[in-house]
Amino acid sequence: MAVTLADIRAASEALNGHIVRTPTVRATGLSAELGCDLRLKLETQQHTGSFKPRGAVNALKSLPDAAIRKGIITASGGNHGKAVAYAGWIAKTRAIVYLPSSAPPEKAATIKAFGAGWRFGQRWREATTEIARMSLESRAAIVFAAAPASAASISRNRSISARSVAMIPAIRPAPAPRLPLPGVSS
Repeated sequence: MAVTLADIRAASEALNGHIVRTPTVRATGLSAELGCDLRLKLETQQHTGSFKPRGAVNALKSLPDAAIRKGIITASGGNHGKAVAYAGWIAKTRAIVYLPSSAPPEKAATIKAFGAGWRFGQRWREATTEIARMSLESRAAIVFAAAPASAASISRNRSISARSVAMIPAIRPAPAPRLPLPGVSS
């Protein structure tokens, strides 16, 4: 699973016009503590409040137009569902999101605001079984969050890094420090 610079550029290009170019801010306290200039990318300023639209928009753009016209469905605890609803809104296609009954009502409200349908299910198994059934009946595409180690997921995530590097001229890659977590012994 080799991810090339071309893959990252293609993922970033597919997002143009659909994703907010979020700012970075200096994490003053952590920068002082770690002895470096640590920046945070404010992905909470995306249209759905998280980085998830990057994956959903890229996933949708990887589908053939004929598949997109048939609609998209997913099962989600909320943020991925909001992102799929947003991607459906961009593509002007029908989107349906199955949420567990424990999902916060504001997640369903955002999904509805993007014009997507949503349904509550009691358990994940119910939701995934239902979206598989619906996909077979309607031929709608199922859009799941990509596995974290998949090439597509890595390309989308690195598109965030590529845009960050462009925003901060003196940025240089560095390994992430291992920080002690409160209440967790190593």
